[in-house]
Amino acid sequence: MLRKILGLTTTVLMAAPLALAGGSAQAQSYGNAPYGNAGNADYGNGGAAGNGADYGNPPPAYEVRPSSRFYFEGSLGILSPTDVSHDTTFTSRAGLTTYGHDKTTYDIGPSLTVGLGYRLMGGLRLGAELGYGHFSTSTLHPRTNTGTATMLNGSGVSTLSGGDNNLVTMTVAAYYDLPISQTVKPYLGIGGGWYHLDAGALYFADSSGANLFSQSGVNSDNGMFLGEIGVSVAIDSRWSVVPSYRYEHLFTSSGPAMDLNLFKVGARYNF
Repeated sequence: MLRKILGLTTTVLMAAPLALAGGSAQAQSYGNAPYGNAGNADYGNGGAAGNGADYGNPPPAYEVRPSSRFYFEGSLGILSPTDVSHDTTFTSRAGLTTYGHDKTTYDIGPSLTVGLGYRLMGGLRLGAELGYGHFSTSTLHPRTNTGTATMLNGSGVSTLSGGDNNLVTMTVAAYYDLPISQTVKPYLGIGGGWYHLDAGALYFADSSGANLFSQSGVNSDNGMFLGEIGVSVAIDSRWSVVPSYRYEHLFTSSGPAMDLNLFKVGARYNF
């Protein structure tokens, strides 16, 4: 009897630690194990995806905006002066002077402009610009009824040599960008300023190549008016390509005024 009691006691004492260890292992595996909490963290709440990015509504694209309202713009173009007609005085090779009417035509030439602008509110901009242009005198069409200059009958007299014209301009203008698109923006502009024109001496010849008469060079400084139409095409948030057309009117204190057509393509950088 005593032996049975001791045997039962020994069995109970040996089974108790195993039972306790088994209960603890079950609690660690399912109560605090990664499967219990990880399931709630990663799949119950969607993990990082549930609290972070929204896969149904992705965030908008990242956009860099200029930190300043200032911009720089430069352009290359073609300068095309219109014909100029005016009354004038002619001097022949023999030194004889006669009065008549003259029409002058010009060849096209290159143009360069650089400028700095400032963006206001509501699509308005202000710009200051320095420009340079070069063009040549092509032909004259003098006309007179005076007997001392019968060769001046209105036919074209071509340039024998000289006739280079250098134009420097300093202008300010106001522009308005039409609110049509963020990428493509047509615009209108109007302004004015000052110009300096250096016209070189000319030697003219008739169809046979004979030297008919000469015209001395002159320098002119006066005011000017401009009107411009164009479009800016954004490449990114900083750079834009700007093709445009500009009309320029050069005032004079004596002699005829001159009108210029400027076709240019520019590049604009937003600071």
